[in-house]
Amino acid sequence: MKAFVIVAAAAAFLGTAPRGAAHAAHARANVARIPVRAVVVSGNGQTARSYAAYGTTAYDAAFAKPLVVRIDGPGTPKGHPRHVVFTCEGCIFAGAEQHEFDGGDDPSTGSEHAKDDNGHTIPSAYDTKPVKGRFGVYVVLQAPVPAGTYRVLVQPVANAGERSVPTWFTLVTR
Repeated sequence: MKAFVIVAAAAAFLGTAPRGAAHAAHARANVARIPVRAVVVSGNGQTARSYAAYGTTAYDAAFAKPLVVRIDGPGTPKGHPRHVVFTCEGCIFAGAEQHEFDGGDDPSTGSEHAKDDNGHTIPSAYDTKPVKGRFGVYVVLQAPVPAGTYRVLVQPVANAGERSVPTWFTLVTR
């Protein structure tokens, strides 16, 4: 019986040591990551009137001001330009004129609907690149009901050695 207890204790010790060491290494890796944080500049807390969307059973609400963020964190690594993804929770982004956030003729700036790995458009997400140090989109929300409160998640895309810290916008339709 005594031998069984010793073997069990040794097995328990050996079984937990690698997990403990792996956990400590993982914790050190997370600490070493530099945060890249999205910070709201303007556009939060807007309210817009909904109207029946043409040719669908949804409602559209056009917001007057763009949703704009800036990035707090390290400088942009060479060859890995910053971009930010805006994702609507519980709604989709209908097509909207992007005005100053369209990038004009410069493909390294502006915004467009995000695409999945197969190149298909993701209607609830915009992938944006910086315009004068800011990332932004003009929003037309499309939702199944005329009145509601919606959150837009803004997630910076982290490069190697970075940790992405998101922020949210709250938009109200009536």
